[in-house]
This record gives sequence, C-alpha cells and structure tokens, in this order.
Amino acid sequence: MVKKMSPGRISLRITTLLLFVLIFGPAVSAYSVLTHEEIVDLVWKDDIRPLLLSRFPALTEALGLKDKPVRTAPPTE
Repeated sequence: MVKKMSPGRISLRITTLLLFVLIFGPAVSAYSVLTHEEIVDLVWKDDIRPLLLSRFPALTEALGLKDKPVRTAPPTE
C-alpha cells in the first residue's frame, strides 16, 4: 500500500530539488559543452569528415575542412 505524503513534506522535497538545480545547474552545463566537444573529436576522422566530403566533394583543406575540428570560443555576453 502506498502512503500519501503530507503537503509539507512535498513542499520540502520540491524546495530541495529547486535549490539543487539552482546551485549545480550552471556547473553541469559546462560539462555538457566539454562532452559535446569530446564526442565530436572522437568521431571526426572516422564519421563526420567522410560524411562532409561525400556531401560536399569540393570541400578541401583550403576551404576549411581540417583533419581535426577547429574549436572556437563561445560568444561572450
């Protein structure tokens, strides 16, 4: 049998979750950017670059297709 939680206990859990998200949210978004960059680095040579070359055969090193992806700094606000 499932017990119902009291409204005070539900409010405490929601408040705790909200504080957790507000405190740790910005730090977690930085890890998502780093994870994305690492995934692109891992699949660039074997998957992404050949796909781009098959779609755009005229694309060359001179036009911007490098052996490794070029990272640019995110725009600052």
